[in-house]
Amino acid sequence: MKNTLFLFRFLFGKHPLAIVAPYYTADKMTDGYFRRVKYSDDLLHDRRRVFLDFEKITQKTKIEKVEDNKIVVTLSQKKISRVYYSLIVLLLCREAYCESIWQVRKIFFKVPFLKVYVDVHGVVPEEEFLYQRYEAAQKYGDIELVAVQKSEQFFCVTQAMIDHYKKKYGPIAKVKMDVLPIVNEHNIDKAEKNIGEKPIVVYAGGIFKWQNIEMMQNAMQKQLDSFKYMIYTPTPDEFWATWGDYPRDNVTVKSVKPEYLNKTAYPKAILGFVLRDDIAVNNVACPTKISEYLRHGIIPIVFSEKVGDFAKLGMKYIALDDFINGKIPNKKELEKMREANFECLRKYDELCEKGEQIFEKIMLEGKRCK
Repeated sequence: MKNTLFLFRFLFGKHPLAIVAPYYTADKMTDGYFRRVKYSDDLLHDRRRVFLDFEKITQKTKIEKVEDNKIVVTLSQKKISRVYYSLIVLLLCREAYCESIWQVRKIFFKVPFLKVYVDVHGVVPEEEFLYQRYEAAQKYGDIELVAVQKSEQFFCVTQAMIDHYKKKYGPIAKVKMDVLPIVNEHNIDKAEKNIGEKPIVVYAGGIFKWQNIEMMQNAMQKQLDSFKYMIYTPTPDEFWATWGDYPRDNVTVKSVKPEYLNKTAYPKAILGFVLRDDIAVNNVACPTKISEYLRHGIIPIVFSEKVGDFAKLGMKYIALDDFINGKIPNKKELEKMREANFECLRKYDELCEKGEQIFEKIMLEGKRCK
């Protein structure tokens, strides 16, 4: 009862917003999803908000005050309790901000007077299909269809994602869409690179199928004597499991904290692997890895350049086949490529700034930018 009264008092405050997402904590900041949740939440800092967590199911509904104008409601596994508390929050907030299609539920569109806003940073049905989770692909495809027809607003991480939805749904997509890119930092490191006898090639990320690790390993093995490779991943053993019997002399694989990448690893690297297939899941994405590389003057090595909006913004890169065949630009050419990529970042940061302004106009002031 005490929790319920506290929730009511909070919700009867000025202009509350329901954020449908699990809450982020410091230990989750290595996960790109939670970094995006935090980023959106930071933009909403002046607004009273309630995180509504449908994922972390507890025995009893938990209501926790995080800040003066922010609480987290972790829903109970009991169906009656889940429905009761979620309806209280949604009915009194009148606005719900869903962190991805994964967090949208069709029932939201049946709640009276509820406006639904969606942060879209992945094409969920296509991603579920890619991993052969066909029932989930169908489920989220149905939810996505309802969302593009009935949501108030989509905030998409790239223009490529907006183009994807317009092509996929055509005139039945009634939702308004604006670009809100993924922002991890704004600093640019223009310090001169020391290429050395064996330039450093970096990879930072997980060992997942969609990141084409074995394709990367094949490229490394073809150019094993020409470069020094620094691989930063949470699971080094998984990298070595597919390496084979090739020498390991020029290859270092280890797990490090994010601050190590920015302060120590990236400033030394010349090139960086970002190997994505030419498929919708990748083409509409906005990998923080690419912007991290560009900000530190690292030239991306790509399998497909169709990753988000970077190529359209003028990003310079090295094609994977050229790398394998030893067609590497000289020092002067690499410097020109770095300068072009800094200009690409300038345009990218302008998109970020514009996206933030639109987001704040809509979510803080209830207005649309012209």
